Amino acid sequence: MYRYRVPFIIVIILIMSLAVTVSAQSEVMVTTTDNVQLRSGPGRDFSSLGVVPYNTTLPGIGRNEDSSWVQVNYNGTVGWIATFLLNWTGNVDMLPVGGAVVSPPAASPPAPGSVTAVNSSTLNVRSAPNTGAATLGQLAPGTTITLNGRWGSGNSMWVRFDYVGQNAWAAGWLLTISGDVNALTDVEAAQNAVLGACSGASAPDAAAYTPGAGVHPVLLLNETGGVHSWNNQIGNWGVGRTYAAAQLVACVGAERRVAIETCLYNGPSITRYEYQIDIRIVVAQTGAVIRQGTVSGTAPRYCRQTEPYNLTVLSGNHVTITDLLSWLQSIVAP
Repeated sequence: MYRYRVPFIIVIILIMSLAVTVSAQSEVMVTTTDNVQLRSGPGRDFSSLGVVPYNTTLPGIGRNEDSSWVQVNYNGTVGWIATFLLNWTGNVDMLPVGGAVVSPPAASPPAPGSVTAVNSSTLNVRSAPNTGAATLGQLAPGTTITLNGRWGSGNSMWVRFDYVGQNAWAAGWLLTISGDVNALTDVEAAQNAVLGACSGASAPDAAAYTPGAGVHPVLLLNETGGVHSWNNQIGNWGVGRTYAAAQLVACVGAERRVAIETCLYNGPSITRYEYQIDIRIVVAQTGAVIRQGTVSGTAPRYCRQTEPYNLTVLSGNHVTITDLLSWLQSIVAP
């Protein structure tokens, strides 16, 4: 009897341990602490898939290596949310690293005249048109997809399609494509058109803008058309690598120092200066300017009754990203 009891107990312990592990993984629930961006990969540089409202509870299905981002399924859209924007129950570290592989639902027959593609081997589905982008899942061999966009051409072309409710990308050179691929939306050209918004260009294929409540994703550009250094710091209002997702473009001028007052004394005068930037808000799709104004940094203190003789300049603070976001608040997140 004794020789058989020990292995049996070990088996029971192993089964219980496995049950606890599976339970810990399956019971991870996360709740948003704000209106948060659902991103296509574990990082702020990845494109936005939409906004998950405050106090939404979702099951966690994956994580990155350091658990700083959690993968969730929000109404059929699989994406990532930064951990610091979540409260959770369960052990996040028990979720699979790299995220769960999500298979798309069975596709409906393609509409007549549509552009379709089929793969001959297992194919990675990417969040953006490059091999460094996050993997959203895989297509099983022989899967037919209906295409809705392209990036590039020829042997380096990527194609876009709907994958579990979101735009996703696959390497075109690994697919057999049927139909006129040149009739697809050229997403690269659409993005380049958005980058020309500050010069008066319109981008018909950019995201549509309808004034009113809700978040309106905005792309920050310098007046010269380059992406502003603050673009990746505007949080839920921003867009990732696919700039054509922007509804609005903020054309941010160069910072300048402006004299706002001269204080006269019976000695050298003191000039008070304020830092300012001019900004225009443009609808990406049409090129129409809907708002323009000036954003100022904190002004310097006022002149006192008496001042040191050698003091001739009082300067305020430089314009900060916080100043800019305060100005944008009523426009991009009314």
